[in-house]
Amino acid sequence: MEMHELLTLILLLSPGLLLSALVMSAMAFGG
Repeated sequence: MEMHELLTLILLLSPGLLLSALVMSAMAFGG
């Protein structure tokens, strides 16, 4: 895999990872 493809993949996945991290932290603190 080329570097720019990897960077694009990371940029596409980052919002999902951040959202899941927020959800998991909210569940941990809230539940």
